[in-house]
Amino acid sequence: MGTLITPPHPAPFSESLYDVFLYALKTNGVDPGASVLDVFAGVGGIHRLDEFGYHTVGVEIESDWCTPGTIQGDATQLPFVDGAFDAVITSPAFGNRMSDNYNVQDSSLRRNYRLYLGHELAPRNTGGMPWGSAYRTMHAVAWFEVWRVLKPGGLFVLDHKDHIKDHRRQHVTNWHCQVLWGLGFQLVEVIRPEVKGFRYGENRENPGTQPFRLPERVLVFLKPQVT
Repeated sequence: MGTLITPPHPAPFSESLYDVFLYALKTNGVDPGASVLDVFAGVGGIHRLDEFGYHTVGVEIESDWCTPGTIQGDATQLPFVDGAFDAVITSPAFGNRMSDNYNVQDSSLRRNYRLYLGHELAPRNTGGMPWGSAYRTMHAVAWFEVWRVLKPGGLFVLDHKDHIKDHRRQHVTNWHCQVLWGLGFQLVEVIRPEVKGFRYGENRENPGTQPFRLPERVLVFLKPQVT
């Protein structure tokens, strides 16, 4: 029987993010032995935290990307009881051109989730949803589910990045913050990690001005002890 090969993922956690995640956990009293969930787990980068004594669980909608410790599921319908986790750490799709659901067949440097997976995405995969109403609806429900499965006093760590469309910055990260504040999350820290992005596309350069990269942010939220 052949070895199962997991398709590569276009947006795994950067190495530098693990130091940020560990800092956020320990600074906010989430010590080794705690349970940590990633609701958009991809190929399971969250499980690296097992090496530091955490008990991690991943949820990923694409079965091809599910690795040991990750279950196939939908972030908007989490199969866990209320208050099951001490922390949630995740990086949702950014809603940029990586979410263009076309089959790249030319020699360009364009990349997307579908190309890396090797077939059509699941209908509810947010990796196939550009920034718009469907993206907002799915993530609003996903964040409600995160609120539900977090313990009171639990930690939510969100890695995200805005993008450029039609020469204009799309303030997607701010939208996520607004939804999370509306649920009752308290923002306690914003961290700018040193990460490398793709070196092409509108995010690399702002036409008409100087080249720049939109910063990636790690936003640290707490669910209040009393809700």
